[in-house]
Amino acid sequence: MDRPSRFGVAELLLYNWRLLPPLGGDEPAEGEGEGEGGAEGEGDRPSLRRMRRVVPCQRFVCFEEEDWFVRLHVTLAGEAVRGFLDTS
Repeated sequence: MDRPSRFGVAELLLYNWRLLPPLGGDEPAEGEGEGEGGAEGEGDRPSLRRMRRVVPCQRFVCFEEEDWFVRLHVTLAGEAVRGFLDTS
């Protein structure tokens, strides 16, 4: 390919996350499942309720802001998908 190697938003954020297991008081709501990032099930998408459990698989800059940035954008993408699926 005649293009330079580089990471895009999808590689840095949307394919580079996982959900931590629930802690006490962070149990899934009825009908929600648990899973890893990128899984197909409805309950495997990040949500505002589970935002703090979204963590990057691979960190590139090693700043606390990097974790926050990944957490925010993955959660926003998950909520957008949920909105699109609800309207269809």
